Amino acid sequence: WHLGDGNYPPLHRGQKVNFSFYISLTDKKVSDSAECYFRKVKHSDYTFCGEVIRNYNSDHESQIIIVDTGIFKFYIEDSSFSVKVGQFITGQGSLLIDYYIWVEYLSSYVDPPNLFYSFIVDGISKVKIPEKFIYRHDKGYSAPTSLSPTDYSDNDLIGIEDMRNDKSETSFYLLNLKRINENIAKTFH
Repeated sequence: WHLGDGNYPPLHRGQKVNFSFYISLTDKKVSDSAECYFRKVKHSDYTFCGEVIRNYNSDHESQIIIVDTGIFKFYIEDSSFSVKVGQFITGQGSLLIDYYIWVEYLSSYVDPPNLFYSFIVDGISKVKIPEKFIYRHDKGYSAPTSLSPTDYSDNDLIGIEDMRNDKSETSFYLLNLKRINENIAKTFH
């Protein structure tokens, strides 16, 4: 939905992009280990251990925690997680494109680290949201904006080349991104 809500343009295979990311946590804890890692579990789910390098309490009542895993930096948004800069944390969750809280408030963060990475879109998979997650009623329907990989199967994935021609409203996208060492302008409207 971050792509479909108008903040980001529809993407196509081969396009060069520059994004920042966050992880929507399903598990988290403070760690005694300083061993940093960032590992893919399945599709968009990752497990990680990293150092908290910034902790911002923003005006919109959320806490933005910046995590450095040594190879990748991202943020998590969690008002209930009490951590301090310098602590290590482990966790698991879905890696998602910044829903705009980092980009929009970047100028208000003190000494913000660079969370932007340049990529080429190497592949796009449209994930059809299974009917059991869609609520239909006489005035329309509602559906989640994404799902955990445990809530859909590989049969629900369809490879596409270009989001600009895709008009499906009951799906979301998984991106295969290949990191490139180029200075690409930030990808948002």
